[in-house]
Amino acid sequence: MQEICALGGKRNTNRILARIESEGYLRSFRRQQKVYVLSKKGREVIGSERKVSSGGYLEHALMRNDIYLALDKPKDWRIECPVTYTGKYNRKQRIIPDVLTTVKRRLTLIEIDRTQRMQENRKKIELYADLQARYYRKTMKTPPAVQFYTVSDVRAEKLRRIVREVSAMDIEVMRI
Repeated sequence: MQEICALGGKRNTNRILARIESEGYLRSFRRQQKVYVLSKKGREVIGSERKVSSGGYLEHALMRNDIYLALDKPKDWRIECPVTYTGKYNRKQRIIPDVLTTVKRRLTLIEIDRTQRMQENRKKIELYADLQARYYRKTMKTPPAVQFYTVSDVRAEKLRRIVREVSAMDIEVMRI
């Protein structure tokens, strides 16, 4: 919030957030640092129905927010926007990336990997590789890029190995 809303220094940001919390629009809890989420009253004000708890989804959302800031706050940042295409045997395939956005004027599908089983990641990578190959064959244009962000070097290396095994066109794996 400090960066997105240009709130100035850390002290000013904390003061503003504490005031909003005291007015009942936010609630907070401790992780490595204090984390604020919208309360029921705050969600009603902005028209959101999505409740964020202190569980695993919160960590996922925080990683997604870090990537948003690292990519310089893209204007077309779409969360969990389904992508459909015609796969093998003219079957409709559906992929739901964590984020769909444009990076350096190229459509980019972003996956955030924290605790997903590698078997599930392999299925996703295979689908993304199929999507990219079919897009290229059909249009002869550069297919959407795919970026996997993960939490450890070990997970990143396992994902890179899967990408090599699948022979994916343009899937990048990064550690956040």
